[in-house]
Amino acid sequence: MKTCIINYASEAWYPAGQRRLVESLRAVKNTMSVFTWSHPSELGCPSHQQVPYAFKPYALQRVYEQGYELVLWCDASVWAIKPLNPVWDYLAEHSHLFFHNASVGRFTSDACLSGFNLSRDDAMNLSGLMGICMGFNLTAPVTQEFLRQWLAKAKDGFSFPGAWNNDQQQVSKDPRCAGHRHDQSVASIIAINLKMERLVGHETFFSYWEPKFKDTVVLTAQGM
Repeated sequence: MKTCIINYASEAWYPAGQRRLVESLRAVKNTMSVFTWSHPSELGCPSHQQVPYAFKPYALQRVYEQGYELVLWCDASVWAIKPLNPVWDYLAEHSHLFFHNASVGRFTSDACLSGFNLSRDDAMNLSGLMGICMGFNLTAPVTQEFLRQWLAKAKDGFSFPGAWNNDQQQVSKDPRCAGHRHDQSVASIIAINLKMERLVGHETFFSYWEPKFKDTVVLTAQGM
């Protein structure tokens, strides 16, 4: 299958993280295509300031249009520590690879929830996914529909924007909301609506850098 890894990094330490990711893939003898971008004009997407993290669905759409079938998104904080064969084997069998995260209600703005006709009470009981590392099997119709909806939400003007924190009630008057997570919040709800609820644990393929997982994971993450 036509397979690739994608990343976008444009500011602060993120370009250095992007280089670390590329170098780590080379070190583990990755043979898959790797695509990186550093400016919104390269993807035809809004800037990060205009629509936070819109570059993720735009990047995924770009490689989908180029015929790629198995795609792994990695944030700039991610790097490879082992060959990624287990990831590709998993994606060849499943429509997606999403890692378990906190509840949707804790990290989603009122505006975003409203766009999905989802109450805060209901959202608090829904498990979200991690946006830092995501795998997609774009041969699966459900994943194609996920991408269509994710990209549409990146363009609607209210689903992705919102403050990271809610310490001054920037995104919700509900004290249970700790902030908005943009692409991740939207992706979590879309995945739930499409019954893409298979979420794997961090100790499987990916984990933030923790020595206790070094023998089981192939990808890890830490800022620079």
